[in-house]
Amino acid sequence: MHPVAGKNRAARRGIELDEDPQFERRYWKAQRVGWVVLALLLALAALGLFGEGYLSRASVRGQGVTVEYSRFARRDALSVLTIRVPASAAQAGEVQIAFNADYVSRLSWQSITPTPQRVDAAAKWVTFHFAASPQPGSLAFIFEAKHRQPGHPHVRVSVPGFPTLEFWQLVYP
Repeated sequence: MHPVAGKNRAARRGIELDEDPQFERRYWKAQRVGWVVLALLLALAALGLFGEGYLSRASVRGQGVTVEYSRFARRDALSVLTIRVPASAAQAGEVQIAFNADYVSRLSWQSITPTPQRVDAAAKWVTFHFAASPQPGSLAFIFEAKHRQPGHPHVRVSVPGFPTLEFWQLVYP
């Protein structure tokens, strides 16, 4: 028999492979689960789980003081804290806003609006002093900073005469 003719006959019969239908069903099921997990991650990312978006925006309130912040931030990306205080928070023409020192040490300040008159640093608190003119309603202070390290920092914000507000942020690498 000619060697080529024998190969043609084998090709016509098909290639014999070991089949494992049970393994194939498990593989297909795992593949479907993987697609669902991937779709959920994409949907959560679009909603803000890994940065800006609906899931990321948060606020804490207490007796007229409101802090708006991002739950999820990235290292070296701009993060914005907006603090609103009632006009009654102004004492002697000044509003004081204090952050816990360990949180401030993790930040690189980019912009603070309005510009503070001075900043006092103590062992546990860093206090920003702002000029405040009497006006009705509330006053807004915008702090823009970049996180210098990833982690899960605990944030405390204090305005004299009002309860201290606390929250956590998750900072991705």
